[in-house]
Amino acid sequence: EVMAGEFGPLFPANEFVQGVADKVKCTLEEKVGRKFEIYKALTYRQSPYIPSPPGGGPGPQLTEADYLIKVETVPETQSYHIVVEVNFTTQTYTLLAYFPDLDLHAPLDKFCVLGSGGNLR
Repeated sequence: EVMAGEFGPLFPANEFVQGVADKVKCTLEEKVGRKFEIYKALTYRQSPYIPSPPGGGPGPQLTEADYLIKVETVPETQSYHIVVEVNFTTQTYTLLAYFPDLDLHAPLDKFCVLGSGGNLR
């Protein structure tokens, strides 16, 4: 098992998530032996997922979270799914797993994380 815990619902990627993906881009390029001209975070899921408290406002502060991110790598056709561990205390970003050359419309689901298709560091 690559990850512990459940990933939350699917969200569109935002500037923060693109930043998370960018932090591990060089590591991913080294692992797969290619450079990505296109590298755009599209959607993501987070673990642990902590929904906003009733009435809105910030939730509890996390010290660490894992992000399952769909990154477009070939325009409108292919994506990589990457799993990144973020430690907010030490500001470290670790690529835990990646799933290469998936169809752009492949679901970003937890089976990707628990399946045997990923490559660990």
